Amino acid sequence: MRTSFRTNAFTLIEMLAATAITVTLVALLIPTVSKVRNQADSTKCLSNLRTLGVAINLHAADNDDRLPGPAGTGLGRAVANNQTVQLIYHLQPYLGLPTPTATPVYAEILHCPALRRGILGTQTNWYDVTAYAGYSNNDLPTDKRYLTDRTVIDDIGQSWPVGPWGRSNSTPAIPGWKRSWISSAIDETKTTPSGGKPTLASIPAIREIDATLKSWPWPVPSVAPHGAYHNVLFFDWHVERMPVTAYK
Repeated sequence: MRTSFRTNAFTLIEMLAATAITVTLVALLIPTVSKVRNQADSTKCLSNLRTLGVAINLHAADNDDRLPGPAGTGLGRAVANNQTVQLIYHLQPYLGLPTPTATPVYAEILHCPALRRGILGTQTNWYDVTAYAGYSNNDLPTDKRYLTDRTVIDDIGQSWPVGPWGRSNSTPAIPGWKRSWISSAIDETKTTPSGGKPTLASIPAIREIDATLKSWPWPVPSVAPHGAYHNVLFFDWHVERMPVTAYK
């Protein structure tokens, strides 16, 4: 008596069909996974800005209503005791960061996770870039400079334009504005892109920056981390996604 055996192995046609199905499914999933990842990066970035806004207001509450400063327009890249003109230095106590020492501590809150995804341009380390900048008339086109700098004369008689975060290179250094001054400094001759007059809700306190906006004196992302938009913290302390052209 003959006994016939059927093996359980795939035939070549079945293997090719399974491979084709797998490739198709992967091709369909990749855009979805990428979209979800980008959305997660942006959500984390918005959370960073929201936390920075809370820290700024805690600082003001402890310092006669004053914004942190004196500081340059960049938030900085690290907390260190030789970086006293960076916003992150002044915010360190309110963000749970270690006391500044000679050894720099790179704060994750200063960097959107998207910076780890190959958009650093010539930079090799994600932490060696400045992803956010505070409001400064020097960094905005004339028609979008919604705040008027305060004119301050220092101890040696030199006149300085001083923005919300103060001025670090005067004699002596000038601290940040009081929060109550911001509304009175709004330039009501300007018009926002939406056609209205500037308000605290339309003036960026801290915004994402990249090399497509202008040339910066420090390393910045080569392109917008989130593609078509930047995340922004406004002076009414809400956060919002804005088109990359909003402050060009």
